[in-house]
Amino acid sequence: MIKLLYMLTTTTAMGFELIAVMNTTLLSMVGPGLALRGPDGSMHPAVDGMMIEYRLAFYSFFAGLVSFHLSAALFGWLMFWPDHWMVALWLSLTIVASLYALLRYATRVYMRFRLPSQEVITGRFTGNEVVAGARTGQSSACGGSLIGAQSGNLPAAQGAMGQSMDRGPPS
Repeated sequence: MIKLLYMLTTTTAMGFELIAVMNTTLLSMVGPGLALRGPDGSMHPAVDGMMIEYRLAFYSFFAGLVSFHLSAALFGWLMFWPDHWMVALWLSLTIVASLYALLRYATRVYMRFRLPSQEVITGRFTGNEVVAGARTGQSSACGGSLIGAQSGNLPAAQGAMGQSMDRGPPS
């Protein structure tokens, strides 16, 4: 029975940890691509989707960590039972202490860097910022510079050598 539990927890640990690695790898490759190169308005859905996937990766990693420690404890009992049960007991206590220390450390880091939900800033632009700036004649966060650039009120962009960047391709 201990051998079966050992195999199940070891396989479970590997599965959860591989899900965490695959999820974070794909998330870091695909998420910013959607946010930066996707169609208009894709920044906000990309960030929201990345937060959901981040939580899944975090919970998968946590479940894999607990499964790994349980697997290690079961391995100790599998190897040392019944002749050296005291060794298996001390090994299990050491593994429990290790898991406790890891969880305490993770909690400390999480509490230091967590962002409470009431303090989250979405950064979403709805277009109202630009319209409000145009009506009042004031520039809002980025709306004023966009309107000025479109109406020709700003000078042409200058290159590194002071040349105008608006010239088309060289002839």
